[in-house]
Amino acid sequence: MVAALFALAAKDSEVKFAAIAYFIIPVFWILDGFFLATEKAFRKMYNQVRIKDENEIDFNMTPEKVTIYDLFRQGIFTKTLIPFYVICLIATKLIVYIWG
Repeated sequence: MVAALFALAAKDSEVKFAAIAYFIIPVFWILDGFFLATEKAFRKMYNQVRIKDENEIDFNMTPEKVTIYDLFRQGIFTKTLIPFYVICLIATKLIVYIWG
C-alpha cells in the first residue's frame, strides 16, 4: 500500500500522497502487533494443553484475551517489528524530504 502511494505521488508529483504513509505505516504496525500477540496467546494455550492427560483436554480453542499491555509488550514493540517499521518510517521521511 505504501509503495502504491509512492507511485501515485511520483505520477502526480504530489507529496501529500506520500505523507499518507505516515498514517498507514503505524496502522499496519499495530495490526501486525495484534496478530503477533494473538499468535503468542494461542501458543501459550497449546503449551498448556499439550502437557495435560487426554482425559483432561476440553478442546476449548479460545485463548486468553490480548490486553493492551500484551499488545505493546508481546506485539508492537518486539525485536522483529520495531526495526522493520522504524526503517519504513525513516524511508518515508527521506522520500518525502527529497520530493518536498
